[in-house]
Amino acid sequence: MSKKVNKITKKLFVLVAVLVIVISVIGVWRYGSGGKFSYDFNWEKGKIYVYSLTYNTTNSTVFSMDPNAAKESQKTFFGGVDLKCNLRLKAYGMKGKNFLLGVSFDKCELLNLNVMGSSLFKTPSEAQSAFTGEEGLILVTSKGAVKELRFKAEAENAFKNVVQNIIAEVQVNIVDGSLRWKVQESSQHGEALSAYAVKEENWRDVKIVKKRTKYETLNALGPGREGYDNTASSNYKISLNTDGHIDSLSGRETISATNDDGGELVSVKTSVSMTLLRIEEYDDRQSRAAFARFSSMSGRSLGEIVISDRARQRALIQRAAGMKIENLVGDLLKYGNLGEMPFNSQWTWRATGLLRLKPKECWKLVDVFKNPTINVRGKKSIIELLVSTGHGVAQKVMRKLLLSEEAQSTGRSYNMMLQRAMLLTEPNNDDTAKS
Repeated sequence: MSKKVNKITKKLFVLVAVLVIVISVIGVWRYGSGGKFSYDFNWEKGKIYVYSLTYNTTNSTVFSMDPNAAKESQKTFFGGVDLKCNLRLKAYGMKGKNFLLGVSFDKCELLNLNVMGSSLFKTPSEAQSAFTGEEGLILVTSKGAVKELRFKAEAENAFKNVVQNIIAEVQVNIVDGSLRWKVQESSQHGEALSAYAVKEENWRDVKIVKKRTKYETLNALGPGREGYDNTASSNYKISLNTDGHIDSLSGRETISATNDDGGELVSVKTSVSMTLLRIEEYDDRQSRAAFARFSSMSGRSLGEIVISDRARQRALIQRAAGMKIENLVGDLLKYGNLGEMPFNSQWTWRATGLLRLKPKECWKLVDVFKNPTINVRGKKSIIELLVSTGHGVAQKVMRKLLLSEEAQSTGRSYNMMLQRAMLLTEPNNDDTAKS
């Protein structure tokens, strides 16, 4: 009897071994020789997918009128986000062919937003109040592409930006037909080509990795600096549940951009980790109200940069670095006739920061322009400064100066000043800018 059992056991062992070998061979063929892959998200109406979320990003950006200028004429700004909380994705159903999801946060243990080197919120309670009770809405395709984000107009800009950042970091874009694919993705950093690869499939989940090596555009570089070289190194591990939702996602990314001499212009480090904690249910009659809210909300897209008035003002204060209009006028009277200021790039950066922070101060340049001690080079410097400042008040002052006798009597230089004024990217007659 025991011999018979042993024979059966041996046969079963051999059969299992053969099956393992066959499955392994199929796996090698499938993942090494371009097998087929297909996946559809299915965010089920009436359910809330609750994730533990940890997100951190730090960045430094060098600003200068000339990115290749000496270090002493450059200014580095720092920023970042620290977030540890629960991320709640509330499935409201289908809007056309897309899923409508509510995005909110709760149980935030850590919430810190740093803009231009200083915290956006003075206290933890101020940070919590900006996020408590807020919900953004997003439209997502069955292949994971984020079509649109919407927010209440009165929602804190910080909440909107954090939602944009998080959704950009955890986006998963599926392309059917191959185990490896590439897709263009937008994020808070810019536009990048992401490479996906399926590593494992079973009855419960699909394991995928995502990597980026370069950004086509990098937002932190700003207009006019897009051509500088950048590199990215990233690795995201993704687990997709076969029921149609994300089980987990974790990853890190570093981005660096350099000037012509190899000096660092931009440095970004980001890490994210989200894991499904539970799936809750809610009365799906709430969906009707969500659809009604969606139509009245303001829209944004991934990668769209929106800066609040408070953050913009803080950035200009730092940019001006203590310069007063008396300093600016005194420097023009002392050095303007040379056609260039000492530490010219740094001086221009601070001066335009001051004039953007306090637009009405531009009018004080009229008397400097008309001062008999200011020569043609000095006058051209003032026009150049107003062009670089660019807002409505600066443009109105510039038009007044160009119509003046002092400008029109400068001969050929007058044509050069006119040509420089015509290079304004956003000509504007508005003189209502705040002071």
